Amino acid sequence: MGPLGDEGYELERYVTAGRPQQLTFNTSRGVFVDERVRQAFAYSLDREAAVETIGQGLIPYEGNGSVSQSTPGYSEAAAARYSYDPEQANALLDEAGWTGRDDDGTRTKGGERLTAVLPYGAGSIINTDGAAILQALQEQASAVGFDVQLIPVPQSELFAGAYSSPEEKDISVGYWTAVTAGILYITWRSGTEEHPNYWNDSFSADPHLDADILEGNSAADVDAQNAAYQRAQEYIADHALAIGVYDRLSTLAVSGSLHDVWQEHSQEGRSSMTRTSSAEALRRLVSALAVLLGAATAAFLAQLALPGDRATTILNIRSGQAVTRTPEELAPIVAQFGLDRPVVRQYLDYLGGLVRGDLGSSYQQFRPVWDIIGEQVAATLVLSLTAIALAWLLMVAWVVATAGRGPRIRSLGQTVDTVAAGLPHYWLGIVLLLVFALTLHWAPVMGGSGPDGLLLPALTLAIPLAGFMGQATRTEFERALEQPFVVSARMRGMGRPRCGCGMCCATPCCPR
Repeated sequence: MGPLGDEGYELERYVTAGRPQQLTFNTSRGVFVDERVRQAFAYSLDREAAVETIGQGLIPYEGNGSVSQSTPGYSEAAAARYSYDPEQANALLDEAGWTGRDDDGTRTKGGERLTAVLPYGAGSIINTDGAAILQALQEQASAVGFDVQLIPVPQSELFAGAYSSPEEKDISVGYWTAVTAGILYITWRSGTEEHPNYWNDSFSADPHLDADILEGNSAADVDAQNAAYQRAQEYIADHALAIGVYDRLSTLAVSGSLHDVWQEHSQEGRSSMTRTSSAEALRRLVSALAVLLGAATAAFLAQLALPGDRATTILNIRSGQAVTRTPEELAPIVAQFGLDRPVVRQYLDYLGGLVRGDLGSSYQQFRPVWDIIGEQVAATLVLSLTAIALAWLLMVAWVVATAGRGPRIRSLGQTVDTVAAGLPHYWLGIVLLLVFALTLHWAPVMGGSGPDGLLLPALTLAIPLAGFMGQATRTEFERALEQPFVVSARMRGMGRPRCGCGMCCATPCCPR
């Protein structure tokens, strides 16, 4: 395990689902328009050896250029389509007419060199090990006559759009994290003038491939989806539109003291990982009991800290009069609450009652505390559930209306979420009373047993809660809007409100 293991950590590694680090060929122009040249390039590379050598066994090799091995619907046949075969690569290049050689061994055809431009995001999309792997592949391809020109692109230039057009590159490299093989709809769907697809790095327009991907996106049955996605992967492999290089890993160093470590599903977190030992469970139990004991002790000491005689205070609270009491008047109170006993005995009796579930009697109402609580449970539940329902309605309506829109609307939505979450309940309640009760007379100022009496208290609780939930939900909702199944639904004519409420909300709003 090494140093981390010595310190009590356990390493958890997961292959990230979605598109792996792969090489996609530009089929719209350049040398890779010819399928034989694409296949020759694939045969010229010993990708697995390069990944294993540079990754030292820590980077998983991936032969499939469409999706990683942890993605549902993964095709083993597509992954195994090309092995290292330089003789086959040379034969294909000869067949394609690249029979000449220049002084440095690069193949030529009609005076044109067999050159392939491969830009990559240095330090962002491709890390140091990834760059070393690309350099190894460059050397392997040169052995059969390819001149691969690696161009490291700084992050600022890459994200500004450098090397994004088909005129600027012959090979693209990169990955895309996703939950299912539905990512194929984004990375391989043909682009049109009305609906361009800037994520299709092959710049291809293939009706056969589009049909398989759309069938997978449209199928309701998971097995039917995966079968269609597998056909699409195998079509991509057969025509050498892309080849895989290596899978991305999500790595966690998990302390043995952690409990319920959860990893996002799109990062291949299949389930939570329980890391609670018996000693840790006992420690947590003792800690919880200590907190309860401390709270109970603080409440008991607060009574002792009250000025004056406790029996007099209790009797004055009950009668509502602050007067001096005679010993005869105080005797029943002293006897009922055991105030004549030593303080230690009173404390132990108090703790014993709590352990038995006896909360004692109210000083003000002279009734069991459980009876008083029981009378308020129903009203509290109604108020709480109403407030939660209103909070959900407000949050969903506001997030659907403002998320994924233009910068100004999105900024307005985020600002309102933050302001609502920070509103003090007591201030908000007063404002709602002034506006809706005293000014508009839509609700009673106090009392009221019907919906009109419930509305303002519920809104007072719901508005800040809706703000908190909006902050937690907005980002996931916007991610859901970009998922392939949502894009597919929108392309088939489903309106944005229906997509937002019926499909996207299921992703960020449901508990995981």
